[in-house]
Amino acid sequence: MSEVRQEVLIEAPPEVVWGLITDVDRHQEWWPDMIDVECEGLEAGCDYRMVERMPAWNAERRLLVEELDDCSKFRIRCLNTGTFVDFTLTEARGNTFVEGSAGMNPASLRYRVVDAITGRRYFTRWLQRSLEAMKQIATTRATAASRTTPS
Repeated sequence: MSEVRQEVLIEAPPEVVWGLITDVDRHQEWWPDMIDVECEGLEAGCDYRMVERMPAWNAERRLLVEELDDCSKFRIRCLNTGTFVDFTLTEARGNTFVEGSAGMNPASLRYRVVDAITGRRYFTRWLQRSLEAMKQIATTRATAASRTTPS
């Protein structure tokens, strides 16, 4: 089983970051290689469909929302592969400290082999790209909101 962890401080309030994470229609903006997503309503225990660009094909995945604690914790697991993503948000003087982890608890022998060969490298890069995109988008949103809010 692979698991990597990374942290980032985002110069935006937790509500802005949480809104970005929980709006599945915006996942393509920060989730690397996501092509499409279909979700009727995001809540703990629900599952939804996503399509991800792979090196040689596009893969359809079913994601289960394992944890969704208001403005603090988001955890999903891929029912096809055993891949998981976990974000924990902490308020930090008006900004947001995000602890992210990603990895795989392989669902089959095929995915155990894939995880053993490329897991740590893949998830390190994926998490870095996700957090950087999330940071850029949330910071831009927070800055724009502060410019339109009267003093």
